[in-house]
Amino acid sequence: FIFFFLTVWLVFTIYKPITYMEWENFLPIFQSSPLDILKGAQKTSYTVLGMEIILFVYPYIKNKEKVSLPIHTALFLTTFLIFLVTSVSIGYFSPDHLEQTVWATLSLFKIISFSIIERFDFIAVALWMMVVIPNIILLCWMLLQTLNRMFNAPKKKSLYVISFLLFIASILIEYRVDINTLTDYTAKLGFAIVFVYPLFVFLSLKVRKMWRKRRGSS
Repeated sequence: FIFFFLTVWLVFTIYKPITYMEWENFLPIFQSSPLDILKGAQKTSYTVLGMEIILFVYPYIKNKEKVSLPIHTALFLTTFLIFLVTSVSIGYFSPDHLEQTVWATLSLFKIISFSIIERFDFIAVALWMMVVIPNIILLCWMLLQTLNRMFNAPKKKSLYVISFLLFIASILIEYRVDINTLTDYTAKLGFAIVFVYPLFVFLSLKVRKMWRKRRGSS
């Protein structure tokens, strides 16, 4: 909660790029085919990764009947923020410029300046660590729990190994091409975990329930 309140105010800094938006950048609409839209949604699945943590944390929650509203509220706010930033980025940058821009969100922060702060993007990057750190902690906790349950691995030693591997990976993955490759693979894997796997489990449970009913009636 502390990290959330320390970084949520960054949303209001988007007012500056909104004043420079060109609405012609959204035209023409309905130009892409449904297949292209689905491919684009699959490509952007990396942006919404993180909500799969709910699937892992849910069994540890005691009052499960009270968790529905906070979860759906968090998902709605996250989706709205992604939609807002995406819309502003499309409206602010031209299509050709957006394709050539490496970090579009960071570029939006670069146009913001105050009388005592000229490079606000430096502060934004530093504060963005408060958004990244909780995600890293939760994912590491998930991995520790998984290793402990599946292989009975000690959590403390596993944490040291995971931290060391993450440190080495952060050094080896240096160039933009490597980051793009990692992002693409993560997006494909995340799409399967977040969207395909829950649907598969849901259908499997439905089939199992129907099979049990037929077996019981016979």
